[in-house]
Amino acid sequence: ADLVASRELAETFIRFAGARISGIGLSETKGEARIAIFNPFRFEVALRGIRYELWSGGREVARGSRQGLLVRPGRENEIVLPLTVSNAAAIAAAGKAVASGGKLSGQLTGQLVLKLGTGDVKLPLTGSGTIEVLK
Repeated sequence: ADLVASRELAETFIRFAGARISGIGLSETKGEARIAIFNPFRFEVALRGIRYELWSGGREVARGSRQGLLVRPGRENEIVLPLTVSNAAAIAAAGKAVASGGKLSGQLTGQLVLKLGTGDVKLPLTGSGTIEVLK
């Protein structure tokens, strides 16, 4: 059976390190978010997957997922998360960012699934940070 960890446990080891949306255009908008995961153990921890959404001003701006990652032991690991950005959300974010110097406040939410020998452990992913909107 899957285990689900509390949000307080996840906040101790996972933090949102910011996001960037760039290349806003008619055909494609790219982006990436960064999280930092601290692994206190002396062994690698396998992440089966991460799925996530990026929010700003109560609107979903982007989403994405990543599979099969290793978190190195005894240190903080920065993980880059590719974002799929809807053009409507990107244009709205760009408009707001122009008024605020190219930066918006945002929140990353989602779920990490750790692969353990006894089963999977699901950790909630939530954190506030800055979204940079670049040309």
